[in-house]
Amino acid sequence: PGDSNVNLNYQSAVPGNIKNAVATEHFRRATRLSSSETERRQSNSKISKLLQENAYPPRAIEMAEERASRTTTARQPWKDEKDVIMKLPYRSDALCAKVKKLIKKSKLPFKIVYE
Repeated sequence: PGDSNVNLNYQSAVPGNIKNAVATEHFRRATRLSSSETERRQSNSKISKLLQENAYPPRAIEMAEERASRTTTARQPWKDEKDVIMKLPYRSDALCAKVKKLIKKSKLPFKIVYE
């Protein structure tokens, strides 16, 4: 959830697909930002509670969490704990592509993050 503590109520006059997308994105964001499986579970629990407080039916919450889990597996940095995250300064797209190519070619367990 965003830091404004304002969330879309399920009873509002907004199309259902928008309500579902908002709920799904909350779960996706939690997965993306969590640094461990435990932290992700805690975040998902808080999101579920927030959605319940905003009149989302249990089935809608379950479906949103399921959709989020299907679409974010590539974004889970804690999935492969063998990888080493290397933070590099961003210079250009061309340089980023060269670094990515070199890392891939070397088969070293690095994930590159640019700042």
